[in-house]
Amino acid sequence: MNIVSLEIKKLYKQFSYKIDLSVENSLLHIFTGPNGYGKTTILQIIDFISKGELIYFFTFPFEKIEIEFTEDVFFRIISDNSQDNIESDDDNYIPRISFVYEDKRQNINNILDLCLEDFYKSIPAPYRRNIDIDFSSKQSVEFIVDFIKTHREFKIYEAIARQQRQEQLLFFMGNLKTVFIPAQRLYYLEQERDSGYYNRRRIEKKSSVDEVAKELKNLLQDYQLLYLQNAQKHDNQFLNKYLSFSGQEYSEEEFRNKSQELQLLINELFSYGLIERINLLSYNYEHRRILSVYLDDLTEKLDFYAKMLNKLRIFSSILDEKMFTNKRLELSPTDGLSIKLNDGTNININSLSSGEKNEIIMLYHLIFEVKENTILLIDEPEISLHVEWQLEFLDDIEKILEDKKIQVIIATHSPQIINEKWDLCFDFYANNRK
Repeated sequence: MNIVSLEIKKLYKQFSYKIDLSVENSLLHIFTGPNGYGKTTILQIIDFISKGELIYFFTFPFEKIEIEFTEDVFFRIISDNSQDNIESDDDNYIPRISFVYEDKRQNINNILDLCLEDFYKSIPAPYRRNIDIDFSSKQSVEFIVDFIKTHREFKIYEAIARQQRQEQLLFFMGNLKTVFIPAQRLYYLEQERDSGYYNRRRIEKKSSVDEVAKELKNLLQDYQLLYLQNAQKHDNQFLNKYLSFSGQEYSEEEFRNKSQELQLLINELFSYGLIERINLLSYNYEHRRILSVYLDDLTEKLDFYAKMLNKLRIFSSILDEKMFTNKRLELSPTDGLSIKLNDGTNININSLSSGEKNEIIMLYHLIFEVKENTILLIDEPEISLHVEWQLEFLDDIEKILEDKKIQVIIATHSPQIINEKWDLCFDFYANNRK
């Protein structure tokens, strides 16, 4: 499901935009404009909706947000916290927001009407005890945002939707898939609780590139385990395949050509540490039948890695093209991602430049996390990238997302990122309707 248009009124009490994202033959859209005009906020709005993070819409002022999706689906968020008659210092004002999901084809119209007290009442009583809440204060919003983020196990949103019998609205939000790559991507903050009490927790700053290496390691190890399980099934069925074989028996030339092609694949998978080294059998006319079964069976085994291998190829080739100075990157189930100098010396991945780390982090998200029917949101991809890499960025995007129907929305200040795609730009400064 893609976005057709997005309209927002009185964002931060001053900005109003109507953005058409139905450009013919293009799923790429570029937001430009000065700082402070709401580019990042609008990317976050889309991401918050997909994640069902309702509380975040109480953290900034707006009057109305309306997003039209394909298939005549609309999602509206209507707030009263930017009304002109509400003063910013009005201590008695309690914000209320309505979330509306409308599917015109299915004749569905769901409304979830919320104020801060609804969230507070869904917090288990032991955590509410002895906490003085003023629903008109910013501190109350911050408390509830922080609590929900820290205590996902209580499923606050689900409880509220169930109370109002609006589970279908949350179901829609959950089925809207996004990947958001923020401008600050070199590190992330992880919040850990020291105990079951809300106010006893610590926040730790962690390296995103370390996390990428860890996730790649887990991903490749999982694939390797599944491959071994699949290979074992093939081995158990080999005798039956041989006895029931009715396929082509390879001639010596056909066997040699197919073996050479398969050996290249084996060597590539071995270079990523995904399989042990395999030396293929030589052709023997008397054993041509079993050798043909053997070659076909091995091909089927290794086909298991086809999709993952394509991702690894794209990831490696783009990074190789960037020609990281005197360094090479290696991918394996052992380390995930490791860096070596040209003489073979291992170096810490965090010793890379900020531009190199940004490139790795963005490419990982683009290649390994973005799936079909996803809306990809990228904030300021130009950060720390030199001009040549910026000029190549959209070409890299097209290479990665080739044949995938992925809607991509990029917020940028860089004319180099935009390159020759000015017709796909929406300028927030030029289109601001005050």
